[in-house]
Amino acid sequence: MNISVLNDWEKEIILSLALLPCNKYSVPELARIFQIEKEEEVSFFDTIHDLSTKGFLIRERDIYGLNPEDCELSKENLAPLAEQCPTIINYFSKNLKTIN
Repeated sequence: MNISVLNDWEKEIILSLALLPCNKYSVPELARIFQIEKEEEVSFFDTIHDLSTKGFLIRERDIYGLNPEDCELSKENLAPLAEQCPTIINYFSKNLKTIN
């Protein structure tokens, strides 16, 4: 996974998915997690689809996520970015439960 080609928003999405206990979600679930405003949903979907097309996310029907082997790599490579996305990290810690 060559993350150097990603912009900061794309890196934040990848890191956030790597940090979640379940790293596969539908676009509406992702939009809710990332607190995407209604008028930004199309652009957000395009970003998620682009990450899938570029091979950074896997897609199974309408579910997007990371390859399991990429999760640890993402955490390692993107850890410095975690300080730049406290809103997402706070949202995860307050609102998400482990999904088995």
